[in-house]
Amino acid sequence: MARLHARIYGESGAYAANDALKLLRRLLAQAAQWGIVPQGQNPAKGLRLYKEDSRERFLSDDEHRRLHRALAAFEVESGDPDVTAAVRLLLWTGCRAQEILKVSWEEIDFEGRRIHRRDTKTGGRTILLSAPAVESLGKLQERNGRCAWVFPGRSKKKPRNDYIKRPWARILELAEIDDLRLHDLRHNAATVARRLGVSLKEVSDFLGHKRTATTEICAHGDEGVQREVVERVAYEIQRHVDLQGSL
Repeated sequence: MARLHARIYGESGAYAANDALKLLRRLLAQAAQWGIVPQGQNPAKGLRLYKEDSRERFLSDDEHRRLHRALAAFEVESGDPDVTAAVRLLLWTGCRAQEILKVSWEEIDFEGRRIHRRDTKTGGRTILLSAPAVESLGKLQERNGRCAWVFPGRSKKKPRNDYIKRPWARILELAEIDDLRLHDLRHNAATVARRLGVSLKEVSDFLGHKRTATTEICAHGDEGVQREVVERVAYEIQRHVDLQGSL
C-alpha cells in the first residue's frame, strides 16, 4: 500500500496520491463491515498523507464554456441526466458535493427556494437557490420524485454515494480540462462572486462557512443580500451557456 501511494505521488502528485489513499481507506473499511476482510486490518489507515500545497483552482471563461458543452455532450453520451444536474447545481450553489448528492426531497422548499440540509460538514445549513437551480430541481422531481432522494442510488433506497468521480473524469475529458476536482467548483463559485464585487463576508455566508451560519444571517436580516449573491453568481456562470451560440 505504501509503495502504491508513493508511486501515484511520483506519477501524478500529492493530490492524486492522497485521493487514491482516502478512497482505499473507505473501500477497505466498507469491506470490513461486509465481512470481506478482517476487522481492524486496514493497511491504508496508518499511512500519512502527503503535504498538499494550498491551491485555489477556478475556471477561466473559456473553461466555463467548454465545461457546459461537455455536460451537454455527456448527458447524450451516457443517458444519465442526474450527473449533469448534480454538476450544474454544484456550479451554481458552491456547495460541497455531498451536500448536493445526499439531499432528500423533504429537505427542499420549492416555494421558499431553499434547501434545508440537516446533515452537513458544518451542521444544519440552509442553502438558498437561484432560479436556474430551482428549475433544474423541478425537472429532477419529475424524474426522481417517487424516490426519497433527489439523486437516488441504484437501489433507490439510498442516495447516490459514488461522488460521481468516474463520470466527472469523463466530463473533464470531453471538456479538455485538466486538474479540476469537484471541490474546485466550490472555489470557482467563490471566485465568480469576488469578481462580481461581493464582499468576503458575503462570500463566506454564500458558501455556508460555520462562522456565519444561516440562522445568524436570517437573524440579522441579510437573507435579501444573500439571495442577490446567489442569483448573480448563477447568472454569471450560466451566461457562458448563452454565449456559446455566438461563438
